[in-house]
Amino acid sequence: MRVALREGAGIHLQPFRERLRQALPEKVKPWLAELLQRHGLTPESARARSEEVTFGFEPGDIVSEVLTFGSPTPVEIVVASPNLADSRAHAQRILAGMKKSRSCAT
Repeated sequence: MRVALREGAGIHLQPFRERLRQALPEKVKPWLAELLQRHGLTPESARARSEEVTFGFEPGDIVSEVLTFGSPTPVEIVVASPNLADSRAHAQRILAGMKKSRSCAT
């Protein structure tokens, strides 16, 4: 996911990254384990696979910045699930949350 924050949003990136580093695994891994279990994996296997999820914070790609002349790029979020209806519903919740966010450029 690539995010462009509005100028003057008041978000300090380092503390924000640290909060995400803690919150993402706490929220996503249990959710993913439950999802995998609902789709047929054993609890042990679902938990083991969810523990393989990693989160990273990498700087913006300089080549992309040069090619777009530094203009903000859209956020790309990929939602995948074996169930299309679940994927669509989750993607719509993400979109609604993004639209509410005042710190994301539109």
